[in-house]
Parts: sequence; C-alpha cells; structure tokens
Amino acid sequence: PPVWAKKGKSAAPADLEKFCNYVERTVSRYKNSVKYWELINEPDWIYGTEGDLGKNNRFAASPSDYLALLKAGYETIKKANPKAIVVSGGFVPLPHLIQYLAEHGGGKYFDVLGMHRYRSWADLEKYAKLFPGKEIWLTEHLNETPEITAGDVFMSLKNGFSRTFFFDAVLQMVYFTKGLFNAHGWSPQKPVFALAQCAAKLEGKERAGELQFPRLKKQVFGYLLDKGKSTQTVLVYSMYTG
Repeated sequence: PPVWAKKGKSAAPADLEKFCNYVERTVSRYKNSVKYWELINEPDWIYGTEGDLGKNNRFAASPSDYLALLKAGYETIKKANPKAIVVSGGFVPLPHLIQYLAEHGGGKYFDVLGMHRYRSWADLEKYAKLFPGKEIWLTEHLNETPEITAGDVFMSLKNGFSRTFFFDAVLQMVYFTKGLFNAHGWSPQKPVFALAQCAAKLEGKERAGELQFPRLKKQVFGYLLDKGKSTQTVLVYSMYTG
C-alpha cells in the first residue's frame, strides 16, 4: 500500500476500506492496459532471520493481516475488472506465511501462485503442492551465470512453473546479479544467449518425460521433449537443482 495508507512501519493497510478504494480506482483506470496484479512483493521476507513474522520483515504484520489484505484485494480487483488475473504475493518463499495461507483457505484469493527463486527447488516444489491446480509462476529469478540461467529455465519447467521472470534486466552488482544487459549501451550479457538457446530448444515442443542420473548427485538431469513423432533429449547442467 502507499505510505499514506500504511499503519506505522507495517505494510498492512491502516484501513482496508480505503485500501480497497485505492485498488478499485487503480484497476479500473488501467483495466484496458494492465491484466495482471500482484498483491505485495515478498510479504514473507524477514531480514536476517526466519523467526516470527512481524518482528523484522517487509510486510511487518501477521499472516492473518496478509490474508485479509489478499482477500480484500482479490475481491476488489475482480469487481473492477473480472478479466484481471491476481497473482499472490511474490513469495521468497518462507514457510510461515505460505503454509498459513494453505491452511486457512488463502488459495481462493489468487489465480496464480507467484514464487521467487531464493529457496531450493525441493522447497519450491513442496510449497507449490500446497495449492493443487493453481498455475505457478517463477516471478523473480536472478541471472548469475549462463549455466545457472539456462539450467534453471529447464528446472522451472520440470517443477511445473509455466512462466519465468528474470531479475534483473540490467547489470546491478548491488543485487549480485549479472543482469541480461549491460547498463552502458544495453549490450547483451552471456545469459541472454543461454536463454536464446533454451528458446530454440523448447519452441514447438512439449514435455515428454525425464531421465534420472542418481550417480551424478542430481548435478545433471535429462529432459525429454516431443515434437510430433520425434523425441529430443536435452541434457542440462545445473548447480541449482536443490
């Protein structure tokens, strides 16, 4: 919420009615140009600890506060634009909030589950299973090396993520990310070429299966892709298999 609508240092709205009025006016104004709306970036992120929510994190409110915001925001967005798609808060994800939402019916108040790539693939897969049937997006992913960038594209597909969004487009060392483009002249960085190769491999193909390499300690995995009558095996090296 904007500063004027916040309750102290908390990102929880001081007045949900005013917050919904703000959301309704914003969504209505941009309904012909903006289809997707995310409700709070990383509401589960806690600086330096995984302790109790509310002590030292961005949202700085209880899980029930976030659920109330999510429900109110979802219903307001849908009223203002029934065709809009609501994405959950871009979760880190950490367990306290995402598990609370699963246990208290939070899945009813978003269309797409958004998660960031700052946990192991095993964690992401576990949390995704809390909301069966939901489309899953990887809404934030760091670009580090071409191998990691390309490998994680395939890993995201392997784990059921239908879309991947990369952070950051431009080189910013403050976030320890190589970026897709250099800030000076917008020249492409190595991850861009890795992504181009991934796109070429994936175009027109569907997932057909996997190959397991247990002796390699999950550093290499096989991914079978079908195109008509032909089957292509893509082998990817990834440091981040979880």
